[in-house]
Amino acid sequence: MGIGSVNDVPKATSSYGQRRDDEVSQLRRESEELRRESTELRHELTSTRSAFTAPVVGLEGFLDVVAATNPDWEIFLRNMRQQNPIPGESTSDDTHAEEDVARKSDEFYRAIHD
Repeated sequence: MGIGSVNDVPKATSSYGQRRDDEVSQLRRESEELRRESTELRHELTSTRSAFTAPVVGLEGFLDVVAATNPDWEIFLRNMRQQNPIPGESTSDDTHAEEDVARKSDEFYRAIHD
């Protein structure tokens, strides 16, 4: 070990620093890519949820009309809604059930005739 080994130290340190900078840059690029993908997936999920919810709301309106004329269906639908709530739709209690049925019936009929 002579003077040559002392000269190798800064060279090794410089190489390590460059590798570390490269790794940090790569991690930043990967992080940014993951952030972009996450944003795209959120938009896709929102779009899919909207595409799913629209037909379900129409079907819900139709079922409300049927339930309004058939007590057995009314009980069946109430139980199904309690067990399987639709995401993003508020559940109504019995005090608002008739108003809810009337509103959904109107929405359903308007959707069919528009």
